[in-house]
Amino acid sequence: MKKLTILISLLWTISFVAELTAADNFPKCPAACDKYYSCVVEKNPNATEDQKNTLKKGCEVNCNKVKYYNQIASCYDKGANSCVTYWNCITKAVQK
Repeated sequence: MKKLTILISLLWTISFVAELTAADNFPKCPAACDKYYSCVVEKNPNATEDQKNTLKKGCEVNCNKVKYYNQIASCYDKGANSCVTYWNCITKAVQK
C-alpha cells in the first residue's frame, strides 16, 4: 500500500510539473484569449461581467493545455479579422 501511495504521489507530481512547463510553451494564449473575450463582448453585449469572465477563464485554461493549444493558436491565426470565424473555430476546436 505504501508503494502505491508513493507511486501515485510521484505520478501526480510529474503531471503537475509537466503542466507548469507546458504553460510556458503557449505564447499565443494571452492574445488568443483577449481576442476571444473581445468576441464574447461583441457577440453577447448583454452578457454579465461574470459570464464574460467565465468564458475568458475557460479559454485560458483550455489554451494552456497541450490538447487544445495548437487548435486555438490556429483559430487565432485564421480568424484574427473576424469574430464570427474565430468564435466558430474556437468553439469547434474545444468540442473535439
